[in-house]
Amino acid sequence: MLVNPRVASRLIPNLERCIEAQLVADKPLSQAGKQALHAMNREVALSGVDYESIFREDSTSTPLGEEPLLISQADVAPAGEHAGADLVLKLATRQGKGFEVSMAEQLQHGFADLLIKTCQQAEWGLQGAPSAEVARPTPTHLGCLSLPVF
Repeated sequence: MLVNPRVASRLIPNLERCIEAQLVADKPLSQAGKQALHAMNREVALSGVDYESIFREDSTSTPLGEEPLLISQADVAPAGEHAGADLVLKLATRQGKGFEVSMAEQLQHGFADLLIKTCQQAEWGLQGAPSAEVARPTPTHLGCLSLPVF
């Protein structure tokens, strides 16, 4: 699968918005609270991610063909109306060849993180692409407690 900068620049913000919307759908939070909850969930979801191990190519099945697909259409939407529903990611070429995958929360964060890191490594300079680093809210100190500001 190959993704160009135009597709990535549209997919990343849409994916991030969908992940956040699904997470906070049933929670009355300020924008800062939503961002903090999103960052915390991303950190938890990515805590066990292993980018160091080499990909194993023991699968010989290539249902979409041997050649990589150049993705020109990407869509992401919730699979349901309730909070925490999976997201459905649809990727296709101009010719309509493609696939769709339903992603649970951990896969949503993992895919978004991998896409962001790949775009940064490619040095595409995408405007508005979030940092691969987890944003941490500024704490407010109350005695010995440190609480995020919402």
